[in-house]
Amino acid sequence: MVSLIRDPMANNLNIVSECDRFKVTTANKECLPPGASIIKVLVLGNKSGNEVATPPRHFELNGVSYSLPATVLRGAEGYMKVVNTGNEEIVWQPGEVLARAENCQELSSNSQVV
Repeated sequence: MVSLIRDPMANNLNIVSECDRFKVTTANKECLPPGASIIKVLVLGNKSGNEVATPPRHFELNGVSYSLPATVLRGAEGYMKVVNTGNEEIVWQPGEVLARAENCQELSSNSQVV
């Protein structure tokens, strides 16, 4: 699916492909105690070998608090770090949407990897 988005500032249309964005979901039931955990995730609709990236996020709602660092995932499944910054265990069922990923962009020649 392709969406057209009007940019009022530039007075033109931008083409945004839905295939460039992917839901990242839990693969299994997860019970996360406070602290850092690594969990298996699925990247819905991603092709084998295609690299996607999630931005860093922090969530806090109804006593549940956790952080997801920026992550690069390849293909339809992978592993993601989750930091439960709350005091209680977090329980997620399979298929819980954790983040949205986008296709990775190539680093410019001026970028440095540290």
